Amino acid sequence: MKTTTTRFALIAFFATAMALSSCQKEKTNVTLKTNDTNSFQLTDQIIGEVTGFSDNTAGKTEGPSCRTVTIDSSNPATRVFTFNYGGGCQTRRGIVRSGEMIVSLDQTSITTPGVNINISFNNYMINNNQITGGTTAINTGYNGNGNLTFTFNSNLTSTDITSGATSNAVSTNYYEWLTGSATSTKEDDTYAITGGGTGTDVLGNSFTESITTPLIKNKASNCVPFAITGVVLNQTSGQSDKTTDYGSGLCDNLAIVTQNGNSQQIVLQ
Repeated sequence: MKTTTTRFALIAFFATAMALSSCQKEKTNVTLKTNDTNSFQLTDQIIGEVTGFSDNTAGKTEGPSCRTVTIDSSNPATRVFTFNYGGGCQTRRGIVRSGEMIVSLDQTSITTPGVNINISFNNYMINNNQITGGTTAINTGYNGNGNLTFTFNSNLTSTDITSGATSNAVSTNYYEWLTGSATSTKEDDTYAITGGGTGTDVLGNSFTESITTPLIKNKASNCVPFAITGVVLNQTSGQSDKTTDYGSGLCDNLAIVTQNGNSQQIVLQ
């Protein structure tokens, strides 16, 4: 467990991508707006920044200095963390968040097996998209590999405030903390995510997504805020099945989408 900081990384990672290794990717300059097209990235963008809490002080969390973190410990048995991004706060990777994300624990430590977590929003936005809904999670304890595990259930809606277009994702994801849980820094953290979900995209099409090869996230400072390996299958009504492959483990923002036998490199953002 964390020594000076009890840290936690939430997610329910939803994105689409296919199975060609990074060395096979052909550059095409295509940009995928991830929150418009898949549920994994929508969820990940919302909670991927929350990587640490302290039991009694401000704690070490990943996030920009323009964000403030308030900890309510008035009940000695619980904790409530409010992440306030104000009118606009840009992360080092260029994502602009505003409003508040509130994370509530029914115990004092995120690493305590059995602790329940609830995430809600107050006028919370990611870039031009307002996020509503919420996520609940439970620490399901240590697995046979000795790694902490979590189950996340999310029901999230993203609304483009300019066009009014919405996308929705309802998901259940399983999270394994592979490395770094015994240190006080996030730089050595890696995670594996499995699971899936259903939803409706911005065009009104219903979809089902499933992680067919576990998604791996690396929290090192020189890495990207996306999965660096793993495969997701997307099945959208009226369309052929589509897969997205995040590559062979390189810290890049590229993925390969394959549909109808045709593969194309995309740029994740």
